[in-house]
Amino acid sequence: MFDILYRPPDDTPTDDDAVEPCREVACWSHARRGFWEATVAKCVVAREGLARIGRIFELDATWRHRAPAEIAALRNAHLRPHLDAFFAWAQLEHDKVRDQRGLLRSALGYATRQQDGLMRFLENGRLEMTNNRSERALRTIAVGRKVWS
Repeated sequence: MFDILYRPPDDTPTDDDAVEPCREVACWSHARRGFWEATVAKCVVAREGLARIGRIFELDATWRHRAPAEIAALRNAHLRPHLDAFFAWAQLEHDKVRDQRGLLRSALGYATRQQDGLMRFLENGRLEMTNNRSERALRTIAVGRKVWS
């Protein structure tokens, strides 16, 4: 739906060639939600995914109050191996359930399709793993719109 935001610009010259294109930073809360839903359905594989994602959140939370450059270095040193292992595991498990319908296939499919965006927060210590804060801010507008009309 929002893919158009991340497409490279046309070849038309601009005054400011130093402007970097928008790049997607996917939300780990959205990825985690799929595994949570499958876990509620008593899926052991989803429980494993949820535990792996939980570990990633726990590690990242320990560095929250540090400088962005230090956060990026810590993420690359300590989180990247967890992320690489998670996506290798997710791809393997997704291959097993690819032809089945259900919550597990949806969760694994989402995670594997969004891998680039989900790993993008490693590039910059200012980037967050989730977009929960921006969604909360938008929710007040959506709720207000109902009240105001």
